[in-house]
Amino acid sequence: MSQGVYSTNSNNHNNVIRNSASVDLEWIPYKGEYTHEKTKLTTAAFCTNLGTKIVLHISHFEKHSANPEKQLILAILKYLDTFDLTFGWYTTGVVKYDPKTGDYVEGKDSDFFILDKRCELHNIASPVVYSRSGASTFLHNRKHIDLYKVYGKEIIQKGVFNDSYRTLHLDEVSQVLLGLGKYKEINSDKVTTGSTAHLLSIKEQIEYIKRDAELVMMLASYNDCLVLRIMGFIAVYSEMDFIITCHTGVTKWYANIYNKMIERNECTIQSSCDHRVTKQEIAGGNSIEPIKGFYKNEPVDAVKIILLPKFLQM
Repeated sequence: MSQGVYSTNSNNHNNVIRNSASVDLEWIPYKGEYTHEKTKLTTAAFCTNLGTKIVLHISHFEKHSANPEKQLILAILKYLDTFDLTFGWYTTGVVKYDPKTGDYVEGKDSDFFILDKRCELHNIASPVVYSRSGASTFLHNRKHIDLYKVYGKEIIQKGVFNDSYRTLHLDEVSQVLLGLGKYKEINSDKVTTGSTAHLLSIKEQIEYIKRDAELVMMLASYNDCLVLRIMGFIAVYSEMDFIITCHTGVTKWYANIYNKMIERNECTIQSSCDHRVTKQEIAGGNSIEPIKGFYKNEPVDAVKIILLPKFLQM
């Protein structure tokens, strides 16, 4: 069996990402709810913090195995165990369907969801586990950060980067911050996406996934790991595990802060309170219909609502 191992000049020795790698998986796209016969994993790529890129393509295993996808998955799991920390871009999401109607609600199936389902098909012990709500996945006993969730946090997208990227598409975030986008087909300006990558030649499929894995690692190490260092400060302040902090939001952070304060008897929860807000009688609202017309250089209130005390209502 052969596999592609490539090196690049870009590397980062920051302890935050020591012995880490980004991971990206590609599979045959499908429509509707997942079933085993609709798809299969075709390619995987890892890009280490030292710039080495490892590409596994299903074609590498076809000459040596009657079940090349199974061998591909086993190789993926081996590499996942090689690194202390891995990164991805939308690796943990799970598509949502209405349980009553079965209609699509939101989201899309992610790398780890597909990995879990393909492990199930081939009777391989899956490293993927699900959150209590079933809305996301994570790797059991392994450290993984979904940078899609990190770069989508308001404190990062708006506070750090001032809304410089408006969507969380990997191509847009990378173009804005790195000046480098996703792979484009040979002799074409068309950006390749996951829905079309399987149509490329094997050589171009490898180039496509290599670029995606490299972009993710470059975002992890961006500006000397600025985003991850910020998340590290938040983890210390909220007294939470670093990985959990990266996958949760402000509500969870402050809930943990207060829980820790309660444990240390720095504050208490008072279940009853004698203080009461004085009730005031309000008659209701008086809605004034806007006057239709064309207004130029004039402030316009679409609807004015005036709340008056009851004794003033006539």
